[in-house]
Amino acid sequence: MQKSTLGLLAARAFQLLFAVVLLGVSVSLVRDIRQARRVCDFYNQPCRFGRLPSSSYFAAFTGAWGVLDGLVGLAGAFVTALPWIAVVVLDALAAIFYIAAGINLAVVRSNFGTCGDFCTKWTATIAFSFLGLIVTVIIIPTVFFARRRA
Repeated sequence: MQKSTLGLLAARAFQLLFAVVLLGVSVSLVRDIRQARRVCDFYNQPCRFGRLPSSSYFAAFTGAWGVLDGLVGLAGAFVTALPWIAVVVLDALAAIFYIAAGINLAVVRSNFGTCGDFCTKWTATIAFSFLGLIVTVIIIPTVFFARRRA
C-alpha cells in the first residue's frame, strides 16, 4: 500500500470519527432544546432560542453528511470504479457544510451568556464542525494526489 493511500485512509478514519461525534453531540443538543421548549411551554414562559434550533438541525445534517462522505471516500479508496472526481465533489460539499455549521453556531453562541451543560454541548458541536472542516480540507488534495499516482 502506498504512503498516500495509507495517509488517505488515516485521514478518512479521523473524518468519520469527527462526523460521528458531531452527529451525536448535535442530536443530543437538539433533544435538549426540545426538552427546554417543553419546560417553557409547561410553565407558559417565553423561550428565546433564536436561530439555535435550526442551526442545531443543520449541524446534525452536517454530521450525517460527513459520515456519508467518509464512507463513500473509504469505498473510493478501494474501488477504482468509483470516479475520484465524485469523491472530491462530496468532500468539497462536506467542507462547505462544516464551515457553514461551525460559523453559524459560533455566531449564535456569541449572543448567549452562560448556560451550563447545554453550552458545553454547543461548544463541542462548534469544535467538531471545525475539526471536520480541517480534516476534510486536508483530504481533498490527498485524494487528488493518491488517484493521480494510481
